[in-house]
Amino acid sequence: MELPHIPGRDGWPLVGRVLEVLQDLQDLHAVAAANVKNWGHVSRLRLLGQGGLMVTGADNYQRIFQDPEQLFSAEQGYDPDGTTPPAGPTRA
Repeated sequence: MELPHIPGRDGWPLVGRVLEVLQDLQDLHAVAAANVKNWGHVSRLRLLGQGGLMVTGADNYQRIFQDPEQLFSAEQGYDPDGTTPPAGPTRA
């Protein structure tokens, strides 16, 4: 997932920012707080080649989970290339 329009830092090629996160594993809140301080409540990061968003703040959580504008989808949340068939009943 490429998100160059979202502020943040991708880190090293392939590993991303995983070494930074592992270094501060005892205090992941510090990692999140640094992201908020540097880039705001929505920022991008890359861990082990997988790009994503770090989202903080109650208002953002509410908007995502309630999704009143129908902007968010988990349909391919763990299958970025769409190769795994969806779970659930199948028709014969």
